[in-house]
Amino acid sequence: MSKRSNFDSTVKILIVGNQSVGKTCILIRFSDNEFTYSTVPTIGVDFKEKTHKIDNKLVRIQGWDTAGQERFRTMSNSFYRNAHAVMIVFDITNKDSFKNVPFWVENVKNYSNENVLICLVGNKSDLEEKRKVGKEKINECVEKYNLQYFETSSLNGKGVNEAFLYLTKKAIENDQFEPNEEKISLVTNDPEKKTGCC
Repeated sequence: MSKRSNFDSTVKILIVGNQSVGKTCILIRFSDNEFTYSTVPTIGVDFKEKTHKIDNKLVRIQGWDTAGQERFRTMSNSFYRNAHAVMIVFDITNKDSFKNVPFWVENVKNYSNENVLICLVGNKSDLEEKRKVGKEKINECVEKYNLQYFETSSLNGKGVNEAFLYLTKKAIENDQFEPNEEKISLVTNDPEKKTGCC
């Protein structure tokens, strides 16, 4: 007989965006409350998880970290359909990463389940003096695609928990989660060896 887990449900959040926007660092900040300057690009897909109490229930939140490099994007596409929510990340100091937001939104629409939740995250808010993506442009994008927006810093933790918990709570409100099961349906690299920020 398998041992029963100590959580009530699982919410899977897929993290997508261009290379080097800080997807891995955001996930490490959320799961381990740590920051690392070590930057090894993600190969394929990796994940970390954390349990959080929501409405008196313990929820296992899985963050799935995808590779931003173009050569891995086809591989990542198969992971969209397993996600309850998708976090699209760009770097506020990098215009190209923001220009690709429509590409990522289109990917979500093409490959995810119909009711998947989406939020937009502008990372590296601690580098405000180097900002290249204006808030007016961000607001236009948010309104166009009807997205919830968060600005985050994996360096100091600002906004990171808020983004993950927003998607988790919305998934639970919409009954988009998995009941307690001892299984992980996706194959990934060893999460214990993950140290990169891309």
